[in-house]
Amino acid sequence: LACSTFERLFKTQADLYERVVGEKPTTDQQRVLAAWLWRNTHYWHGEQGVEDLWGKGFQNNTDAATRDYWTGLFSHGFGLCGTTHAQWTAEMQQLLGHNRSRVVGVSGHNSFEVFLTGGAYGAGRWALLDHDISTVIFDDNGKRLLSIKEIQQDLARFTKQNVSAKKQHGWLVSGLHPN
Repeated sequence: LACSTFERLFKTQADLYERVVGEKPTTDQQRVLAAWLWRNTHYWHGEQGVEDLWGKGFQNNTDAATRDYWTGLFSHGFGLCGTTHAQWTAEMQQLLGHNRSRVVGVSGHNSFEVFLTGGAYGAGRWALLDHDISTVIFDDNGKRLLSIKEIQQDLARFTKQNVSAKKQHGWLVSGLHPN
């Protein structure tokens, strides 16, 4: 029942974050990182197998995809980038409030950003939070998460695998394990 309600989900995420990081998530940044960590370990990018919904076999031109919102979240545990990030907006709305998350199209991918406030974010800034490619990127001081627009300005530097672990607080770029 760890994800049967948003309240239980947020508690489960906070507990996991505390076990991994060593502190309770109290700021918006920590809470979204807790959600991101949980989603990274419980959801994966993939496409479901087709079904013979119309009795015409599997190699036909009819629609063969099941379009059920709940199977992506609770049955299959996977979806394509646009699907999973669109689903995640509902969770982020519960966690942060209305209009504080969005799916953002980038070259060859649908990514995800959240609008964080307070501290290094001031009145508010967008921040990349992409669980589908297991990526968050911190600024050079390691204080705040960068937005897609900021990362695009120096993509090669920000997406190097050997970026400072200290700056990244141990979160790897594009992965949960160095190998």
